[in-house]
Amino acid sequence: NETGQPGGPANSDDSEKKFNSDSSVKGSEPQSNENSARSSPSKRTALTNQIKQKEARLEKPSTSDDDQPTSRATVLLELAVLRTKNGEIGQALGALQQALKIYQSTNNIADAAKTLQLMAELHSRAKQYKAALLCYSEAQKYQESMNGYYHEEIANLLNRQGNVLARQGQFDQAMENHREALRILKECCGEEVKNPLVSQTLIQIGAVYYKERNSLQTIQKNRDGYGTFIESGMLEVIGRAHEDRGSYRMAIAFFEEKLHCLDDSENSKELEQVAETLNSLGMLSCRAGMYLEAIDYYDRALAIQMKLGCDDVQLAMARVLAGSVQYSLGHFKKALKLFEDALR
Repeated sequence: NETGQPGGPANSDDSEKKFNSDSSVKGSEPQSNENSARSSPSKRTALTNQIKQKEARLEKPSTSDDDQPTSRATVLLELAVLRTKNGEIGQALGALQQALKIYQSTNNIADAAKTLQLMAELHSRAKQYKAALLCYSEAQKYQESMNGYYHEEIANLLNRQGNVLARQGQFDQAMENHREALRILKECCGEEVKNPLVSQTLIQIGAVYYKERNSLQTIQKNRDGYGTFIESGMLEVIGRAHEDRGSYRMAIAFFEEKLHCLDDSENSKELEQVAETLNSLGMLSCRAGMYLEAIDYYDRALAIQMKLGCDDVQLAMARVLAGSVQYSLGHFKKALKLFEDALR
């Protein structure tokens, strides 16, 4: 799907860049490292040699400032990166655990927090979800001690924990984490939905919503605990967040879900909302290049607006939108007729 999944180590050295290449968007889980198993023999040999060099460096007796505890921790982080690339998750976690002990013993809270975050990501990759959650929780405590609770890093960690909980099927807890992350971000960044961090969190909320709605357990129980969620307008908000990212098909999915929840019967009080939603679906379908679908949405919206006796400006706008799609499809006579009707 098009859902963007929403960090890296503390150090500003190459190890951070290498690790972040696996999870470049805040709040994401790292991608599986299957490519390491398919790498060419020469690459595997080079990787093995680099690992041996790091191990040899760690085994050397302390002779200079470069062998101070923090320098040793940096080498351990670099070794963890290499072992992860080589598919050696267990050994990578061992190196990170050693680095963590150094940071904790030297009271380096910032690097300890980010090392814990890396450990959590590797545990999650190995489907060791309980261990991942424990690492994220400990990292969050460190971040709170440095930055307080209302900080973007806390929201980031809550989102990551939400991702892990959703993987376990613990949808209620996952949703609670993402909603709390959203609340924190709005405190930090304001109510502007177009802020990328706020938008990303909304998308993750939407991902949990869809996972739970489509889970076998939910279907079997015929359970729907999202009445308030839907009534609050979250489906449209999440759809707009996808639209801002250019993920038009995902946006369409959420507006379709909203449409499904509206009453479109003849005497419904929600017909105006139905027409607005259909027009939104038409615009999104155009942007996605789905012109035939767009025509259907616009035609349905126009029929409802005419029935409701909407003012001339609204009807003219509806005809212009429909005419624009017909023009894009090369149906020039139909487009001309709609444009002429809009001018009357």
